[in-house]
Amino acid sequence: MTALFIFALLCVGFSVRTAAVPMESKDVPVEVSNSVQEVRVAVEDPEPKKLSNTSARLSCPDGWFSFQSKCFLFVRTPMSWFDAENYCNEFGASLASSGSSPEYRYLQQMTRTAGKESAWIGGFYLQSYWLWIDRSGMYYTNWYSQSTPASNPCMYLQSAVGQGWRNSGCGSSLSSICVHLNRC
Repeated sequence: MTALFIFALLCVGFSVRTAAVPMESKDVPVEVSNSVQEVRVAVEDPEPKKLSNTSARLSCPDGWFSFQSKCFLFVRTPMSWFDAENYCNEFGASLASSGSSPEYRYLQQMTRTAGKESAWIGGFYLQSYWLWIDRSGMYYTNWYSQSTPASNPCMYLQSAVGQGWRNSGCGSSLSSICVHLNRC
C-alpha cells in the first residue's frame, strides 16, 4: 500500500514537472512568449515517432510538446477533420480537446506560432450533444460563434486572441492539433 502511494506521488510530481518544461525538438522551433509558459512549436516530422506503450514514459516524444500532463502535436498539413483524427490515431492520440481556458490559450498559441489562423480540435456534434473525441467531459466551453451543428458537426479553434471555437463541415481542410495524455 505504501509503495503504491509513493508511486502515485512520483507520478504526480513528474506530471507537474513535465507540464512546466517544454520538450526539445530536432526541428528548428519558433519560440514565443506565453503568459502560461514558454511555448515552442515545430513542424511535425514526416515520420514522427509513435508514442511508447510503456507505462513508465513520462515525457513527450520528439516534436510533441507538454502542457498540463498532456502531449500535443501541431500538424501543419491541411486535411479533413476525419483524416486529421485518423492521423492522430496513428500515434495512439486523438484530436485535442480543450478542458480549460489556459489549455485553450496554449492551443491558440501553438496555432499562431505555426502561422495558422485555425486548426481542427476534437469536438464533434452527435445526437444533439457536443462531445470530445478523446472521451473527456465537455465541462468547459468557449464558443465564438456556432453554425447549425447538424450540417457543421466538427469543431475548430481560431488562433486570434479573444476568439473561441467555431464549427464547420468536416470535409474542410485545416491544420490540426493531436493530444496524448502522459501516463505514469
